[in-house]
Amino acid sequence: MDIDFHLVDLRVSTLPTIYSEKIVMRVLDLGAALNDIHKLGFNQLNLQRFIDLIERPTGIVLITGPTGSGKSSTLYAALNHLNSEEVNIITIEDPVEYEIEGVNQIQVNPNVGLTFAQGLRSILRQDPNIIMVGEIHDRETAEVAIRASLTGHLVLSTLHTNDALSTITRLIDMGIEPFLVATSLEGVVSQRLVRRVCRDCREEREPTKRKIEIFARRGMKIEKLIRGRGCPTCNMTGYRGRMAVHELLVMTEEMRRVILNKEPFSKLRELAIKNHMIFLIDDGLLKVKQGLTTLNVVENEVIAKVMKQARDALESGQSLAEPMRRHWASPPLVTQMIAIGEETGSLDAMLAKVADFYEAEVDAGTDRLKSLIEPLMIVLLAGLVGTIVTSIIVPMCDVFNHIQQ
Repeated sequence: MDIDFHLVDLRVSTLPTIYSEKIVMRVLDLGAALNDIHKLGFNQLNLQRFIDLIERPTGIVLITGPTGSGKSSTLYAALNHLNSEEVNIITIEDPVEYEIEGVNQIQVNPNVGLTFAQGLRSILRQDPNIIMVGEIHDRETAEVAIRASLTGHLVLSTLHTNDALSTITRLIDMGIEPFLVATSLEGVVSQRLVRRVCRDCREEREPTKRKIEIFARRGMKIEKLIRGRGCPTCNMTGYRGRMAVHELLVMTEEMRRVILNKEPFSKLRELAIKNHMIFLIDDGLLKVKQGLTTLNVVENEVIAKVMKQARDALESGQSLAEPMRRHWASPPLVTQMIAIGEETGSLDAMLAKVADFYEAEVDAGTDRLKSLIEPLMIVLLAGLVGTIVTSIIVPMCDVFNHIQQ
């Protein structure tokens, strides 16, 4: 539709509830599509690495992240960068969100048998140079996409994973043979959207001791922090707009050997660090240092990630302390306390002591609305306790009830 000579696309979903019709509208501003790869928010190292990846003649490059993390914008910007008269680009999407002149775009239609996998097979007979698959969500689509990348085509697609490294295990869990993953995958971009500090009310603040320590753990120094105090422009929130934080994994020969030999996942992380990979948290902290976003926003993303990994660890029978130990959001003393609690069977008491530990660290000058990270840790601990109850205690009670019957 056209609003004041401004082209806008609406995606409408309706659902009948017991009270009334529930409607959700997604508004796509076709005039504001991010079609410039230099405006995606990549730092200089990641930008150059991403351009190098998408300019390769063959292989598969994946963009990962949760729903609403800007994956489509990154894909479209990559296509715009590669688009030329000499290159045959074909996409298959569900749905086609933005139209790109000079690109052959196909929309899936399951009613006539045009699925992602079937569409990909048809595309391969159209002599493409570059193929874009809107999303890989099943084994069949993944297999066809990977085999296409091994037969002289560059394939770009998206996948739902928490970070770049877990994309490798996700593909293998989907049933893709490790040798296919190792030989076809060229790189992975993982991203999140975080809130941008309002330009009209930004102000400087002195960092607290704890925030200085957070940066120090990642090898950075911070002398000042930027926040938005709130103004009519940003509806008194201190934020206006969003921006992306990225991590970019470039596959190396050493990584391919690790995948082929089915070595531990931790080895991949070691090699990524050796290759100077900038992780999501590091890119987030760099943008905090530049005054583009705030540490609270970045911490929220990391804590959510820690909670999910902790839940997954519990559900698979692993230790709770292990996933927490891998993140700076949990200081060594905290993870050690939780590990002792697990070993001695006093986890509930130890979690209470952890809460006391954070209470003692509260600094009155940390934030205009809350003190340091206490509320965040309360949410984290509440989530962990809830996970323990639902994943371990409740199933055990069900077993005992069954035995008694």
